[in-house]
Amino acid sequence: VHLRCTIFNTTFRTAHYNPLHDSHSSYGSEDPLNFGTVDLLRINNLEANATFHDSNLADEEPSQSRIDISVDASYVESRLQLSDFYCLLLIVKTVASLLKAVKREKTEDSSNNLYHWRFNSNFRSIQCLLKLPLGEEVCLRSDRLKLKQNRDDNMSLTWADAFMWVPTRRGVEKWDELARFRSWKIVFVASKTKPLSINIDAEVARISIPYEYVFADLVLNVNVFVK
Repeated sequence: VHLRCTIFNTTFRTAHYNPLHDSHSSYGSEDPLNFGTVDLLRINNLEANATFHDSNLADEEPSQSRIDISVDASYVESRLQLSDFYCLLLIVKTVASLLKAVKREKTEDSSNNLYHWRFNSNFRSIQCLLKLPLGEEVCLRSDRLKLKQNRDDNMSLTWADAFMWVPTRRGVEKWDELARFRSWKIVFVASKTKPLSINIDAEVARISIPYEYVFADLVLNVNVFVK
């Protein structure tokens, strides 16, 4: 079984009620209920493919059953705030709870329903504007980002170039480069008998603090954001 989903020029927006501010209102000033909307995710071109191979239908061993998922995107842009991360964490927790409930409902003899997952994603360019709690902003961008997971539960993350920009003090809507990471490969090796190990192979890692930029403010914002 093969499934394919293609998305072209799609924008996802968040909506919230704010009676005091209408700068982002999509309904106009005459609307009695002011629902502000903000761009959350913009996708230019994305193609996702999922292939289900059932060994029971093909008269093969159960260990040959697998699910292959691949995602290929040209450009993805997002703007995230702290409240958006709360929502994402809630989604992840809900999905994890559902998966645990499904596992409990399975019979003890689940060998015939065993599937091996393989995941492969490729993003030619992905950019994220992160608004931190105390007012700092950070722009992250990565080119040729690839994320793979094979049947051994090993996951690898690679990218050609990754940048981090911060607002400059020299003008409005101008950015200075804070960090650059070129040709990185991170491999997460999972094992049932050994703890998780992380292997990093990198070519360039450069951090340059812009002129008049207070790096301590960024550290404080990140600390509050994590807490």
